[in-house]
Amino acid sequence: MIYFDQSLLPWTALCDSWFERATKINEIASKKLRELMDNYVPSMIRFITNDAAPVIITNSNFVVNNLLTLLDCYLPITRKIEVETVEGTNETKQADKLDSNLYFSLFSGTESTSIAVLEDEQINLVFERIFIFALVWSFGGILPDEFRNIFDKFLKDQIELNQSKCAFPPRLTVFDYYPDLCRMSWAVWADGVSNLNFTNDNPIYNQMVPTNESASTLFLSKLLLSYGKNFIICGPETLKTLTTTVLMNNVLNSSVYDCHYLQFSPCTTPDVIKQFMISNMHKKSGKYGPLPNKKLIYFFDNMNTIKPEIYGAQPSLELLNQFNN
Repeated sequence: MIYFDQSLLPWTALCDSWFERATKINEIASKKLRELMDNYVPSMIRFITNDAAPVIITNSNFVVNNLLTLLDCYLPITRKIEVETVEGTNETKQADKLDSNLYFSLFSGTESTSIAVLEDEQINLVFERIFIFALVWSFGGILPDEFRNIFDKFLKDQIELNQSKCAFPPRLTVFDYYPDLCRMSWAVWADGVSNLNFTNDNPIYNQMVPTNESASTLFLSKLLLSYGKNFIICGPETLKTLTTTVLMNNVLNSSVYDCHYLQFSPCTTPDVIKQFMISNMHKKSGKYGPLPNKKLIYFFDNMNTIKPEIYGAQPSLELLNQFNN
């Protein structure tokens, strides 16, 4: 185990390292995002450190890393259309490998879910909106309800202070909007009409009424899973379980994702977790993993039921952390 004191590893080091990697994907977007980090991140860190109480014990580097993770998920929209040869012929065709549906809420009623190839002059404005969205869910997403209205006002003041062209509509909070990359504007997560009955075939206890809160959780979960990112869902007890159930049964494509669910209890040991994970893997050439062309997804519920040992250790959670790292 290697431990870095936070004073020796400032948030700027994480951002600089990310910038070097992101520049290889799109130089214009990465330069704009690195500039925005200098403008917004210091004040955001001061806010969550001094003026708010996150639902989980954390530090500034953890939150900044979450910000960078979300930005990683949006960098692929800067792709270029590729030209491919049609198999068995000499003909060529244009191929857009971006899954645009990942970037639209299932319940917002957006007329089009395609993202046009961005021109260089569009990139700065588009990624400024994406950056502000990532700020909301990296810094604001870890706050309980009683601090979210305070965060809403604080972020809107910061946007005005930085003279951003991507200000939120005044009607709702910053948590109620996501960036519509087709219309280049903010859109509400759930319009109250679209896909209202999408869980009607589920048992009554697994049916969901789309709200801004549930729609945002489903959107972010699907986006992060699609890019192989691990995450924790915080919130009321029933919301988390229902969200993961709906995500597995109604949102994720079963031909791509092999999903498995384990509910934790005070009796859950590292051996139970290990046996559960291995039992759902397939061994090939001496290595364990999912079936070919599939992604293996594990959902662990009630993780807070693991009680610390006498000296504070939680071996079951430490195994998951090791697996994650």
